Amino acid sequence: MMVENEHAQEVVLVVDDDEWSVFSARKLLEGLGYKVEEATDGTAALGMVERAARAFAFVLLDLRMPGMDGVQVVRRLRAGGSDVRVILCTGYSRSQVDPSVFSLGRVLFLQKPFGVDDLREQIASLRDVMI
Repeated sequence: MMVENEHAQEVVLVVDDDEWSVFSARKLLEGLGYKVEEATDGTAALGMVERAARAFAFVLLDLRMPGMDGVQVVRRLRAGGSDVRVILCTGYSRSQVDPSVFSLGRVLFLQKPFGVDDLREQIASLRDVMI
């Protein structure tokens, strides 16, 4: 897979409780030229975003996780003032996701399993996402 160096300085936070999903997302994102940081749950993700000295290019966030799910994470991020872009991903269809999460702003949807072309398309769409 060819690395696209235009993203060489950008960091993505991947949040998922499934080790294989994190591994797969890391490989795809690194193949696109991103640096990747990981969190295995919503609480850790919130802390990382709040403490980040530099902003994440975006967060690739699993919908279903024990404890705090992806929708709750997005709500907490917005309540805390973060406008970080989020790609919410799940094996469920978009119609099965609480639609109110998309009204919080800067949230896109990506259905699992996804490949590099699906991911690249959503990343390109992030540039058009407004608050």
